[in-house]
Amino acid sequence: MRSLVLALAGAATTALAQSFDFTTLEPSEDLEWTPCLEIYECARLEMPLDWTNESDSRTVAIAMMKLPAVVDVDDPAWAGPIFTNPGGPGHSGVDFVLSSSARLQAAVDKPGEKHYEIVSFDPRGIASSTPTVDCFGSLLERDAFFLELRGSQGLVAGERAIKYDLALFEGMGKLCQSKYDNGLEIFPYIGTASVVEDMVRMVDKSDEWRQSQQKKRGLEVRETEEKPRLKFMGFSYGTVLAQFFASIHPERVGRVLADGVVNVHDYATGPGWLTAGLDTDSVFDHFVDLCWEAEDRCRLYRSDSSADDMKKTLRDLIARLDVDPMGALAPDGKRVVVRGDDFREAFGVYSYNGITGFASLAVVFDAALQGDFSYLITFLKTVRTIPTVEDGCPNENGTKLVLSPPENLYSVMCLDGSDVRGKDSDYWVDYVNDMKDVSEIYGATLALIRFGCSHWPFRAENRFDGPFKTPKADKDDPSTPAAPLMFMGNQYDPVTPIRNAENMAKDHPGAGVLIQESTGHCALLVATSNCTSQAVAEYFDTGKVPEDILTCEESCHPWDAGCGVNGPGTGPGAGNGTGTAAVAKRGEMGFMEMLPRGHGFFNIRY
Repeated sequence: MRSLVLALAGAATTALAQSFDFTTLEPSEDLEWTPCLEIYECARLEMPLDWTNESDSRTVAIAMMKLPAVVDVDDPAWAGPIFTNPGGPGHSGVDFVLSSSARLQAAVDKPGEKHYEIVSFDPRGIASSTPTVDCFGSLLERDAFFLELRGSQGLVAGERAIKYDLALFEGMGKLCQSKYDNGLEIFPYIGTASVVEDMVRMVDKSDEWRQSQQKKRGLEVRETEEKPRLKFMGFSYGTVLAQFFASIHPERVGRVLADGVVNVHDYATGPGWLTAGLDTDSVFDHFVDLCWEAEDRCRLYRSDSSADDMKKTLRDLIARLDVDPMGALAPDGKRVVVRGDDFREAFGVYSYNGITGFASLAVVFDAALQGDFSYLITFLKTVRTIPTVEDGCPNENGTKLVLSPPENLYSVMCLDGSDVRGKDSDYWVDYVNDMKDVSEIYGATLALIRFGCSHWPFRAENRFDGPFKTPKADKDDPSTPAAPLMFMGNQYDPVTPIRNAENMAKDHPGAGVLIQESTGHCALLVATSNCTSQAVAEYFDTGKVPEDILTCEESCHPWDAGCGVNGPGTGPGAGNGTGTAAVAKRGEMGFMEMLPRGHGFFNIRY
């Protein structure tokens, strides 16, 4: 639920123009890897536009990138590709390879025994895959939409704001319809069921590539009647893709790991997102509790107050700004209106990773309680919750900011989910209230995600709504998964509560569940744990999952001296003694480095 501005889905991503131009590669029906960006390999794989109509000759080109294994394909330890998806829906798998493939490879490799290549792709319609969804045509047009959305004061403002936001999304739907009418035909074909078929083709073509490389080296190629199987790591929305794939093609499942698990029933057939915020308020409270444990290392800590007092103080601050927004000046001198939703967004972004985010969030709240909103405003401008006209212009080095636009999210989510078009405003008022009941802090913010489907003009040509289940894995039965599925996540996840992992595992006999005692969205992406790494590496090697729910401790915690996402001694201040100065730097001067560049909430992934 990154990679949606916060798009729910899951952790936030930085979106700068990709430095490799995929249009320099000719799309091919076979997988032809080309060296790119020094250590990676890139390809464009041609797929049918419509998997349900064999007579339709239209095609799409899928942009793919991989981090090769540390051994060559002729090495006995070469273990083949593990495919990944970073979430969204609508985030770039190519960007994910650039940002996270080395981390994932380190987690799954068994040195000298198993070495994997990490592969991902921009799903059809997204980023460097073509044709690409784009309703607005320019960044300035998109900025105008988000400025108007911001001015409606958010769904916490009541029925009038709800009706206004519905009208905004109605206009966006008509804009996208006009693009379709003028030749952008991709919209009805972007649903997850179609991406599943793309992945089957990728697995087949990857195996053909393996065989061709081994033949070139004069190696014996093992012949088998069994079709190649998928090894996959899905994060956030990627866990939706994992559950779709396993349910549609259980016979093609090799290893499927889902981290930061979305309730697929809520996503595909329910109201949508009602299960996303079940633990969000607990994460907010956990942030304050950890701050009080850190004492003076946390800028928000007050020795003359309790953690419970501070929780109430922060909630009161947000509620007050809901009713009475405040005018302020940004550090660059521009005027800004500060709203309660702005603090919700800061919490939403920073809670995606407690280790890198909580110290910075404490600085934002501490400064605000003293009347200084400059840290909050700088954050809002960085994630483009407050868009600026300059963003629509080329920057000094000639590149242009590239977003994960809202069309990406809705193009997938609205095709996958139940049809909510034609619902009246009373339905949406009730929906917002239901979401607020789930999460006082974040429910109304999460509710906005579903609003884009209220007037989305397209339905999927290839839609799957279940059943979401698999037969029990049996290595002697080629119609079943080769190994059970594995579900995992963090104890404190703001948008995919760990109970989702436990509940979804029940639909897949023998599935394993791992809970990492850490804070953030997706266990493998926010912290290190030897216990987690060993379990994941063992799963991809042998298919073994924990017999009971396995609980793993993270190797270090927010506000620990030198703690980083790669473990102790990898964060700011490593080796400086107390670490206090480093935490202050991460919370103040350095806190912008981990932020997304997008349109605020629509840059986080589910």
